[in-house]
Amino acid sequence: MASTFPAYTFPDASGLSNATALQAILKEFYGPQKIKEMVYRRNKLFAMLHKEEDWAGEVVPIPVVYANPMGASRTFSNLVGSSPTIGTPPSQAVKFFMQWTQDYAVVSITNLVQLASRNDAGAFIKAIQREMNGGLRTAENRWAGAIFRRSTGTIGVSATFGSVGTGIVALSDPLAVTQFEVGQVIMASSSDGGSNIGSGYGYIFAVDRGAGQFTVATSAANAATKTAGTPNNWTGVMYFSVAGDVNLSINGLADWLPTSSPGGSDSFNGVNRSADPTRLAGVRWNGSNQNIEEALVDAAALAAREDGTPELGITNHTSFAALEKALGAKREYVNYEHDEVPGVGFSGLRIHGADEEINIFADRSCPGKICYLLDPDSWTLGSMKQLPHVLTELDGLSELRDPNNDATQIRIGGYGILASDSPGHNAVAQLQS
Repeated sequence: MASTFPAYTFPDASGLSNATALQAILKEFYGPQKIKEMVYRRNKLFAMLHKEEDWAGEVVPIPVVYANPMGASRTFSNLVGSSPTIGTPPSQAVKFFMQWTQDYAVVSITNLVQLASRNDAGAFIKAIQREMNGGLRTAENRWAGAIFRRSTGTIGVSATFGSVGTGIVALSDPLAVTQFEVGQVIMASSSDGGSNIGSGYGYIFAVDRGAGQFTVATSAANAATKTAGTPNNWTGVMYFSVAGDVNLSINGLADWLPTSSPGGSDSFNGVNRSADPTRLAGVRWNGSNQNIEEALVDAAALAAREDGTPELGITNHTSFAALEKALGAKREYVNYEHDEVPGVGFSGLRIHGADEEINIFADRSCPGKICYLLDPDSWTLGSMKQLPHVLTELDGLSELRDPNNDATQIRIGGYGILASDSPGHNAVAQLQS
């Protein structure tokens, strides 16, 4: 069960935002199309995934057929009674019973700036936009990062040695630093999805993105004064998540396409995938000892052998740069343009797979040393309404009085499921870069 989210408000109240929003402004600047443009522009995989925004039900079953009917023999009598009796076994299928992931971000806007800017419409709108844009970026970053990761909610792991020193935490995957922000309250566990180490939290007040590390304080008050400190029992290898997120995140690519083959104890949304780890949990290729181009070609070949047609490759910027350099004069570029949101497009690289050309793109949320080779037709990002959106479901209001502050709240949220009806048509490749 997830831990209770601890409050993080600076003593001088500067942790609050600054304005009161009006319905007209929200409708003008933050309608569905505007939010999609903001969210998709910076998050390639999130933009490219097929979306269905009208899903419903407390639990969503996702059926996957992993074996065809095997009533077949060149000796007909074996089908009707001779030894061995083959019979007519039917197709083999499972149902993944997917749970909804709920995610929220709150923009808190004080009355002070509303009054201070009441005679300047431009300043008023700018103040609201500043806070709303920030709140939406927080929401988009959480969804865009989560679809790559596991439902445990882990966003980063500490380095094995020298990982904590006076509140400074180095990450084992420096690229995971994209998931950490000043102002986050995080908890640490000794296992992926485990309980909080000790009783304290880390309050992030500095992030060194070049070094792949962050600095925490042991309280909100110490974070406000930038007084570094190591929470009790933080040592060794630790798994970090935002407080309140543990085991409540979406089942992302790391769940659907694990780098280790599922065994007899596997349990993924009600299914033990060990009956056919490839067709139920994707193709795996360890290319960490190959150059990146060879690793991707071999992974694509293995996927093709399993009848997969991965046309989309998603990796991180470091691996993308390594691939671009490795291709040299052979490099081919490709452009993607979103068919629903004009102006949203990306540039990528094209490589030749076994059966299909594969368009490779760099996504800032993708973990290091990983590339996912995906069949886009096998994936759906299902949601109840747009993901994310300004919450108005309960009473039609997009703004609420903050009961604890002289402020108004605007709540941003979403309810989503990442689903695949053919996991075996996709591959995950481990890379050296």
